[in-house]
Amino acid sequence: MPHLITLDGEVLTPNSKVERKACPFYGFSTIGKTMMDQRGNGCALFVKSCISCQMELSEQETDWNKCPYNNPKMMNILGGAMKNMTIFPREFGTEDRKWTGIRLTDWVKYIQDIQNRD
Repeated sequence: MPHLITLDGEVLTPNSKVERKACPFYGFSTIGKTMMDQRGNGCALFVKSCISCQMELSEQETDWNKCPYNNPKMMNILGGAMKNMTIFPREFGTEDRKWTGIRLTDWVKYIQDIQNRD
């Protein structure tokens, strides 16, 4: 099973089962340099508003590899920002302790890994 490493260096494995779409930005909202799990169909790429996944609205299967926002212009914007962004996916959090989240770059790799296993 894939795992992630927190910003504090703690190795995490999921503590609950969450069905994830094939997109690391699906279901999250962005506030500053933080992506929070919203349990919906939001796209975290839109930082100044709450926008639903455009692929899903077009009745297409959500897939970052096929997403119209996965393009060279967006990747130039994301490239630098991803290194400094922290994400808090609910399947890795616990209510009995605080945690520092994980790097967005690690989350992207994790989503790719679990999609490749399916």
